[in-house]
Amino acid sequence: MYDPVTGLIVVRAIPTSQMWTYDGDTDTWTEVDQGATLPPAAEDGRAQMLTYDASVDRLILYDDNEDESTSSTWEFDIRAGRWEKQATITPSFWGGWGPRPEGFVYDEANQVSVMYGNDHPTVATYDASEHSWTVVYSGWPIPGWFERLPDPTRLPGDAMTYDPVNERILVAGGPENGVFAFDVATREWITLLEPTTE
Repeated sequence: MYDPVTGLIVVRAIPTSQMWTYDGDTDTWTEVDQGATLPPAAEDGRAQMLTYDASVDRLILYDDNEDESTSSTWEFDIRAGRWEKQATITPSFWGGWGPRPEGFVYDEANQVSVMYGNDHPTVATYDASEHSWTVVYSGWPIPGWFERLPDPTRLPGDAMTYDPVNERILVAGGPENGVFAFDVATREWITLLEPTTE
């Protein structure tokens, strides 16, 4: 992810919990000192996602575990080099085939981080100023999905990003799956590219 304050790229190695910054101007990597307390490394049975929240200048780490009672949310102060586990109820996106969170992005307009999972389509937001999660969408029907896609495991979710021009989340799958937009403020889905089964 991109750190707009330093202009560096930040990368976290999920299996080891190491973090590095990359400076494109000097073509150099530097390991980030994260302090003594670290989030758990992502082993089998875990799913982790990271995004940068500009409203609080923190990295937000979502840690999902098969044992839903141990799913957690962490915030990293990149300027001080310190992780803090948040005392919040973290929603689980664990699905029937394993961990199913598909994307985690920062919504500039609403100043929340947005998590999307496609096993049973769910969207949840994390407000770092309040250290709290809200499930803003869960379940069917998302326009056109179930009717056109015979295999519900092939729902969109291979890619997710934030569209700052239209202030909405974009979710897309393979070329046959279509492209959908989600508006956090209205909690509505919009079909941008119709899915097909061909």
